Amino acid sequence: MISSVSAHIGQTKQGCYNAAKAAQELLMKCMALDFAPDGIRVNSICPAWVLTEMNRDQLAEMAANPDKVFPPGFKYPDVLRLHPLGRIGTPEDCAWAAVYLASDESAWVTGSSLMVDGGFTCQ
Repeated sequence: MISSVSAHIGQTKQGCYNAAKAAQELLMKCMALDFAPDGIRVNSICPAWVLTEMNRDQLAEMAANPDKVFPPGFKYPDVLRLHPLGRIGTPEDCAWAAVYLASDESAWVTGSSLMVDGGFTCQ
């Protein structure tokens, strides 16, 4: 499953989104228990900010106007500071996590949330 760091933190003006992602995380854990006897593993990937087609224009505008506050109340330097590794994620970052979870290397991983967040949730 693709979830979000928002399932694990509180955020202003994001209550419905955070609650929905938290529910998805619990569903993932329940499914992991339900399907474990059949050898089926269920996990989730929890990214933080990832540069996608959906937000590419907004992030470019934020980068071009670093002193402007954008919804939900961030300046671009603030967004970068949310990620201790100092950058926004890429789709490839999430894809490599999915490759790992689909591989035999994660054969003993089920019911887990893999944070792919540049350190966002370790603060």
